Amino acid sequence: MRLGILTFHHSENFGAVLQTLSLQSLLASWGHDVSVLNHASDQCHPWARWRDPQGRFVNPLERIRGLLHQRRFRGDFSRFRNQHLKLTPPLSDPHGLAEAARSLDGIITGSDQVWHFSREPRYFLHWDPPFSGRKISYAASCGTDSQPEGNGREIGSWIRSFHAVSVRDDFSAKLISKITGREPVVVADPTLLVDPGSWVQCPANLPSDYYLLYHLGPPSADLALWMHQIQRQQGHAPWVWLNGHADRIPRPPPAEFRRWHAAPETWLGAIQNCRALLTDSFFDTLSCFVG
Repeated sequence: MRLGILTFHHSENFGAVLQTLSLQSLLASWGHDVSVLNHASDQCHPWARWRDPQGRFVNPLERIRGLLHQRRFRGDFSRFRNQHLKLTPPLSDPHGLAEAARSLDGIITGSDQVWHFSREPRYFLHWDPPFSGRKISYAASCGTDSQPEGNGREIGSWIRSFHAVSVRDDFSAKLISKITGREPVVVADPTLLVDPGSWVQCPANLPSDYYLLYHLGPPSADLALWMHQIQRQQGHAPWVWLNGHADRIPRPPPAEFRRWHAAPETWLGAIQNCRALLTDSFFDTLSCFVG
């Protein structure tokens, strides 16, 4: 079958890019002709980089740090996407998506936070003219069980038009069941179904023995305490902080080594070679198990 993938491959997020590549690789291994619909969410546009997900203006110091480092960060991601993903030409609007989809037998959307209720309708495969092929979700996630109120009924009608619905976590299953009346299947994220070995590259200029910190959420007042406690309990080794933000970089934690940008393959390598990992990232945690 000729299949298209619609997801958040365009963001400078390690997990988002690797789950896209994992799903592409898995489908191709089953004999399908797979492409990634090269559409960027409105949240990737430049105007969005000065605001947080709630629309509030961000800390200007965080944005300035991003401006200092984002060129190389974005360049690493662009190279990785172009090297590994089978991308369509850029698709800037729903009309372009509809035109590109005309040659496809089916479209798969997922995983990550692709079904947060604040997302554009196109990620629920709702556009005009409607897609006439098979609509499938694989390991889609709503991101959180706290969703905006008021549009659940509309989203439910869009999802009910899918031929098959699966999600990657229990809370997403409950949310989708509530608005659709359907019980979605809970499945493994695609990053758990492929061997990432060919994508891993050991990063240069890191100590031979180190702890790794990769933190995406707001800085915690207890973070430095946790870092010191791990060193006391597990033995002394330096901390390496790996930045995960391209646009707005929070104040770095007290780590002996700081890496302001890394390509997806060296991100995997840093995780797989560390003594211990401190993280709040779903995909970072998965990488410990698949490495």
